[in-house]
Amino acid sequence: MAEAPEEQVESMSKKELLSKMRQTGMNDYNPEYADGQLQYHLNSDDEKRHFVSLKKKLAEKRAKQEAGELEKLELDTSKPGYLEDGTPAADFWLMACLRSRKYDEDRALVLYDNYRSFRIEYGVEDEEDPDHEMMVALLKRNFFRVGGNQDKHGRYIFSMDVEGFYPSEWSPRSACKAMHHHISWLLMNHPEAQVRGTVTIGNMDNWSMKNFDPELEKGMMKAMQDAIPMRDGGFFAIHTPLLIRAVMPIVKLFMKKKMRDRMKFYKNPADLLKHVDESQLDIEFGGTFVRDLSSTQVNYDEEYFSKLHVSELTEDSEDAAAPQAVQVGAATIVTV
Repeated sequence: MAEAPEEQVESMSKKELLSKMRQTGMNDYNPEYADGQLQYHLNSDDEKRHFVSLKKKLAEKRAKQEAGELEKLELDTSKPGYLEDGTPAADFWLMACLRSRKYDEDRALVLYDNYRSFRIEYGVEDEEDPDHEMMVALLKRNFFRVGGNQDKHGRYIFSMDVEGFYPSEWSPRSACKAMHHHISWLLMNHPEAQVRGTVTIGNMDNWSMKNFDPELEKGMMKAMQDAIPMRDGGFFAIHTPLLIRAVMPIVKLFMKKKMRDRMKFYKNPADLLKHVDESQLDIEFGGTFVRDLSSTQVNYDEEYFSKLHVSELTEDSEDAAAPQAVQVGAATIVTV
């Protein structure tokens, strides 16, 4: 049977597609959402509906854990990074988990407890942690960078100079702490990043085997994919040496297939303009975007780190049963 001429084939409009998907019960479907777009306006009625439902599921999960029906998560409550359910800090990260898992409440619950465990394991907000000073030294090297700039899909840019990491000087754990430090700043000061996600630009210039540590790759991939509430939209590597071919099979062992498929390798930084407008591309990569270093890179003292302690940026409501708007950095959430 001959195919119909292309001009006679009727295309389905976005409105018609949404209508058909909702007829099958997929009310949350949005064909543009995977490309860094917002599914709901932040703090909209639809989003609040999901959050209220998630809080109820969390309460049910905790009740089953107390009754011995589910395994209970044992965390050290004395640690500074401990998140207590129902506090403004915990609600902020619970919402971040919901948004980063595309409003899938069951997946958000899993991520939330994974993140609570991560905070204890990696000594988040703990200035007495043995790797705290090492993390500060790594941050001062400007190894990781984030400034609020976005790619053409609206995803926020997270970049790093891979040659800046030396396993002989910094532990994989301190690198994961530094990465979390910047991601926390991004999610709190640019809350849309919780939904739109991020893309990572890795500068491989002057990279050699002395910069490679399988434990670092394993730890960072596990944190980014399973523990930290972020949506990783891809990885763009520039100045890639031929040697990278020898280590990529090892790195990919720690990646999910979706992430492996989103990796792109370029020799020329100008190729990044396929994905990022010049005005949003960091000056290190040939763009014109200049970060506000005072907000993320400078003044690594006690006062600076306290700015990222969510628990110190919020206040408990006098009426715990009443909805409360809470300001965390540039983010406003509603606790219930």
